[in-house]
Amino acid sequence: MTEAPPKNGWLRLEWVSAILISLVALALHVVFLNHAGGFWRDETCVVQIGTLPTLGDVWEMLPHDHCPILVPALVRLWTKLGLGNTDFGIRQLGFILGLMLTASYWASARIMRRGLPLVALSLVGVNVMVIRTGDSLRAYGLGSTLSVLSLALIWRAAKNPRPANLLWAAVVAVISVQCLYQNAVFIFAGCCGGFVVCLMERRWRDIVRILGIGFVAAISLLPYVAPIRASQDWWILARTGFTMEMGLRNLSTLMGFPSPIFAGLWIVLGLFALYVAVLAVKEPALIGARDLILFNTVAMVVGMAGFFAFLKSSNLPTQFWYFIPLLVFITPCLEAILLNFRSWMSPAAASFAVLMAIAACLAGIPQAKCRQTNMDLLAARLMKVASAEDYIVVQPWYYGVSFNRYYHGNTPWATLPQLANYEFHRYDQLKVRMQEEHPIQPVIDQMLKTLQNGHRVWVVGGLDVSAKPPPEMNPAPNNPWGWADSPYAHVWGMQAGYAIATHALKAGVPPKVTEDCISPFEDVPVLIFAGWRPGATAP
Repeated sequence: MTEAPPKNGWLRLEWVSAILISLVALALHVVFLNHAGGFWRDETCVVQIGTLPTLGDVWEMLPHDHCPILVPALVRLWTKLGLGNTDFGIRQLGFILGLMLTASYWASARIMRRGLPLVALSLVGVNVMVIRTGDSLRAYGLGSTLSVLSLALIWRAAKNPRPANLLWAAVVAVISVQCLYQNAVFIFAGCCGGFVVCLMERRWRDIVRILGIGFVAAISLLPYVAPIRASQDWWILARTGFTMEMGLRNLSTLMGFPSPIFAGLWIVLGLFALYVAVLAVKEPALIGARDLILFNTVAMVVGMAGFFAFLKSSNLPTQFWYFIPLLVFITPCLEAILLNFRSWMSPAAASFAVLMAIAACLAGIPQAKCRQTNMDLLAARLMKVASAEDYIVVQPWYYGVSFNRYYHGNTPWATLPQLANYEFHRYDQLKVRMQEEHPIQPVIDQMLKTLQNGHRVWVVGGLDVSAKPPPEMNPAPNNPWGWADSPYAHVWGMQAGYAIATHALKAGVPPKVTEDCISPFEDVPVLIFAGWRPGATAP
């Protein structure tokens, strides 16, 4: 016998709590929109690809970034409509896409259980780390939204396999994998959940229909197979390895908002959800919600296992934002399991939502005010203070992507080593330079020539300035680290720093371009060097 539904007083509390925390989430999105500033290098890549001259160019250059066609295509459409003529104009697109995640939680809760997204909004909807990433010009926000919607629609199709329900689930699943490659894992997980529901009821034809949703989504990815295979030739530079320890550390960082203790809360909720799933099979009182609980348990477990397998197969080092799609996906699963366990769970979640709204305001607003980069401000300053006879060195090389977008001055500049194109991360060109004997020597020669002629060298980024001779390095891959690009960039910085240290007379650090909070992922320093003396000691 199931428990009685909550009384009207509790239901009103749930609605008030859900609306309140949704408004807090909206406020955090608005704060980030108005403080994000320019695009950091990863955002710049998506924007630059999306605004290439033709769609053919966009398709050709997709393998140079992390996502399929959908988000670059949306950026392209937005700019073609005249809405993306400025950074802030394009950021408004990110703002809209970010808000869609909150809307997807509401839609998912209504579709799957006619409830309210109290857990999802509390744990993820007001997580500023999710908001900053979801609203940035990358595919993680929209991709996460589509995975949540796909999960809910697959559930609806499994319970009521009408043609319209199956069609909507298939369409959104296809769109989902066109946004993020890893969403294929979540579509598969949702289909596994639907498979279990249909299997328990011996609906054999419906099993085929549900699996067909995943099949259609998989077929839609076939055009990417050849470009992805071709890109492996240069992505080898970034594929430096994935470890479970690294992944769990990044996932824990993401779950630890607004306090590290919340990472432990996630673990407790996950274990409790598994306990509820076991009871759902054995305890008659839960029989009414058994299908929903089992569907979401299977989807959650398969989704987590598949996602980590995806990361392992990619062999890429991870950052916390890699795990946002996973966290966003498992949250409605946890919610559907827990809030259908006992009637008192929903009022408890509503009370927790109110507390989270307060905590999110206190911890989230300062983080939401951080700029994504200071490169736009640095470039603007250098256009004013650097002369045409000076020289600008950008180090490491990947800072050249955002610097290229914002710097339009007369001072010549280069990265270590110099590449032919800086519109996005050209690992293909970097790989060619890494195989040369002395790829940065032309840049060093120009640095020293500039100093000898009485002009200044500006370093955007950092150099290891030391009079100690740098280590020798062979062309790639004939070094202990093989093709990994970071050690090469480090040694190049040491080589250029040694050249500066043994010839420049003066070194300086200009005042900061802003006192605002800057994201640590692109808070770029600037150094100035001047004067000339052969064999001078470090300035």
